[in-house]
Amino acid sequence: MNLKHIIASLFISCAVLSSCEVEEDEIFDQSSSLRADATAEAYNKILTSAQNGWAMEYYPGAYQAYGGYVVACKFNTDGTVAITADYATDAEGSYTATSLYQVTPDNGIKLTFDTYNEVFHFLSDPSNSGGAGLGDGYEGDFDFTIISCTPDKIILKGTKSGVKTEMYPLPANADEYLAQIDKLKTESFSRTYKTVLTISASQKATIKYSLSGQIISYQYAIETTAEDGSVEKSELIKGDIPFIYTSKGIKFYETVTIEGNDIREFVWDGEKFVDENGFIIEPSVTAVDIFLNGRWFLGYEASGIKTNENWGFVWEDYAIPIYEQEGEYLQYLYFGTRNGIFSFNMHSYSPAIGGAYVASAYLQAPYVYAVADNVIQMGLNQSDFGDQNAQYYREALSYFFYPFNGEFTIEFDDMNNPTMVTLTDNLYGDVYTLYASPIQWVLEN
Repeated sequence: MNLKHIIASLFISCAVLSSCEVEEDEIFDQSSSLRADATAEAYNKILTSAQNGWAMEYYPGAYQAYGGYVVACKFNTDGTVAITADYATDAEGSYTATSLYQVTPDNGIKLTFDTYNEVFHFLSDPSNSGGAGLGDGYEGDFDFTIISCTPDKIILKGTKSGVKTEMYPLPANADEYLAQIDKLKTESFSRTYKTVLTISASQKATIKYSLSGQIISYQYAIETTAEDGSVEKSELIKGDIPFIYTSKGIKFYETVTIEGNDIREFVWDGEKFVDENGFIIEPSVTAVDIFLNGRWFLGYEASGIKTNENWGFVWEDYAIPIYEQEGEYLQYLYFGTRNGIFSFNMHSYSPAIGGAYVASAYLQAPYVYAVADNVIQMGLNQSDFGDQNAQYYREALSYFFYPFNGEFTIEFDDMNNPTMVTLTDNLYGDVYTLYASPIQWVLEN
């Protein structure tokens, strides 16, 4: 190719490129910053246009370890947002806090709850002693990237956690909607549930579920019946499912597949949870259920706990020296639900504060779950000490709880009106007796 052809080719290329630039300018007649501002304004208009506000399905933490919560947000045109949540309700109704928010361009369009809100920041405040404890709290987000935004659905992504959060227009005002959720929780609540599943003509399984906070833990073994009638069981299959309550039932964070069944969202029909394909999760009242729903007190002398050598050590070498300080004394120890989580609790009295206080070691899934109708597996995650008191007395709580790490068979004196329960350690054979009424631990100076 001679020089004339090369120059001609260059002129042709420049002409083509110039025409492309003109065409691009015609398509994008605004700068990128102006377009981003317009998008943010459009998204904000959608946020403020929902008559009753939005239901946010909020899963704090990168791994949904605490399950999900419904946060009701009413965005206003003056830049304020009124927020309440299913964890901010009680018998008197819901609690609402108002703060500021922004929708701004920033590597995408961001929704930021940028002033402290007592309700919303409860799940992102590191000074909250719940969740992972002081310094972390529930590890939630208050700053989100808006992935998509329509009048029917908004999808957010947590800046810190990367967790997807979905928002839907509330069908009623926040108080009414949360009252519906609270009613459903009460009506459907059971610590244990089950699904009876037919896999094939020769295979079946009974899936057992345990509820701890907003986590459902499941486990099952596949039973295969041979031609001679003998039954073989597979190894135990288990998992944990974070979920939220809705006004109609429950919804998992994402679709879960169990033996070919894709399950995610269930409706409560008054007796059981049912999904669109007929998969059923129904309450199952068992000895484990009664135990996990009650409050069961331990006593040093009366309960027979001295059958475990560790308790002698705890009593003589640990408990007494701790509680001789400043006249403190231990009133009682008990298993029971505290702050919505099944816990091992230490109820004490301190002259320094002029009253009683409770320190709790949380037993969250997968550290407590049903192995069978009357068998429970328990364990203590050393990070799950429930509050500041628990952090201070974590060693005491660890020692007190130590005998209850493992698998136990549960027996009640009366299933209909139990006053006493025995826990038999299935590995060592030790028997522990707990009572429905408080058993005083006399350690007063």
